[in-house]
Amino acid sequence: MIIDTIPQLKKLSNTEKLLLTNELWDSLSLQEDALPVPESHKKILDERLRDHEANPEQGFAWKEVKFRILKKKMNLEIFIKPRVESDLLEAFKFYDE
Repeated sequence: MIIDTIPQLKKLSNTEKLLLTNELWDSLSLQEDALPVPESHKKILDERLRDHEANPEQGFAWKEVKFRILKKKMNLEIFIKPRVESDLLEAFKFYDE
């Protein structure tokens, strides 16, 4: 393991390790060819795109999916009034960018 070859890594706190992970990921994402997409993944994406184009009404808008995920994450599985729901959607709109 790499952590065994760099002793300083073992001394990092969990927070520092997470920050380092983010920095490493960010540095990889700047290199277009650093993480090639396997052909099997491309094939699945192509199939899903064809399915969506053939049946666009069967999907959900990203805004709705995002709200459902965030609602679960925040343990808001209780019934909430429409006004509160729209306020939550507005509050999470920065995720769309």
